Amino acid sequence: IYVSDIVYIVITEQADKRFVKELFGRYISPQIANEIVSRADSGQLQLGGEQREVSVFFADIRGFTRISEQLSPEAVMQMLNTYLSVIADSVVQHDGIVNKFVGDNIMAVWNAPQSQPDHALLAVKAAWEAQQKLAELRQRDNRPLPVQFGIGINTGVAVAGNVGSAGRSEYTVIGDSINTASRICSATPG
Repeated sequence: IYVSDIVYIVITEQADKRFVKELFGRYISPQIANEIVSRADSGQLQLGGEQREVSVFFADIRGFTRISEQLSPEAVMQMLNTYLSVIADSVVQHDGIVNKFVGDNIMAVWNAPQSQPDHALLAVKAAWEAQQKLAELRQRDNRPLPVQFGIGINTGVAVAGNVGSAGRSEYTVIGDSINTASRICSATPG
């Protein structure tokens, strides 16, 4: 009976971990979900992070306010989901992590939390592929105003880890190199 109880507990704990990873995976990348579960298991889930070189990618719709003023809120949501999915798919296909969506903006990261020696090249490949797929989508889409994205990429040192409060935190990257990527994105045309 004791052995049966131990086996049952182990199987139940593994099933619970799989459930948590799958649930997190809908809201955060599977890599970050795995990192959170791993750190929680070892008692290392806390605010703060580590310095590391990362490549970060921002993509933002040009003229979003003007486009959204011509559509219903439901149509804006549908348009965002369609276009952001194209970019997110390109990021994931090139081993990036979608860090967050903020309105019409998407942020992705390479080389955190896992190491990737060719992270800068992967980020550029993801951006190139995303722009190609977005161009194809625009040709099929018959919107009066075309949906175009500016993309900014930068590689540099950042702090990767948990930021927030004791009650709610988020895994992200922070630093001047991240701010530079955001500024590059703001300066790029669609």
